[in-house]
Amino acid sequence: MLTGPVLPPQLLSADWPGAALRSSYTDYQREMMRSVRAQERGT
Repeated sequence: MLTGPVLPPQLLSADWPGAALRSSYTDYQREMMRSVRAQERGT
């Protein structure tokens, strides 16, 4: 459960936004890492 469980497609409702949410969160993580690295470099 701690490694990011994903339900099989058969158990999801048709309008489940899981894929879009994961994509948005991945984008957020990338941006945060860029920001942290820039802070570490002092830029």
